[in-house]
Amino acid sequence: MSTSLDAGSLGSVTEAKQSKRILWIFPNYRAVSADTQLQPLSLKKKFWLATQDSFDYSSFVTAGMLAGIGQAKNSYPEFGQGSKGYDRYYWHAVADQAVGNYFTEAIVPAVTREDPRYYTLGHGGFLKRTGYAVTRLLVARTDSSRRTINISEIVGSGAGAGISDLYYP
Repeated sequence: MSTSLDAGSLGSVTEAKQSKRILWIFPNYRAVSADTQLQPLSLKKKFWLATQDSFDYSSFVTAGMLAGIGQAKNSYPEFGQGSKGYDRYYWHAVADQAVGNYFTEAIVPAVTREDPRYYTLGHGGFLKRTGYAVTRLLVARTDSSRRTINISEIVGSGAGAGISDLYYP
């Protein structure tokens, strides 16, 4: 039995075809195939989406790479070197990703009634689709499928960065 979250488990009216992984590694749970009609996400499903992105195996691999880079650069000398220092870098990277995911995919979207999913364009040339993808940094959908400013990404990312200041030296 799979516990993965896909467009189908998020109230899809039509079957989503979007891959659940990017390059077979990184989670792609938020992406929805073009022209797919979906029901609004409940609060529980928004939090489940953030949970999946935060605790996917690739998140731990990514945190490990970020920890290695941080330690190699000695970004926070207070963390020290060796395995003890690496552990500190690692758990800070895990926390950073989780806090960012929960704020951008669950907490702020719940307050602003935004849909945290990414709706692909699905047609047009490379430049048109790339331009569309870039605009999604600033444009999102509401739970009622209207366009709005992507407050969840802007405010959520800022809040996540601000909160990380509480647990960094």
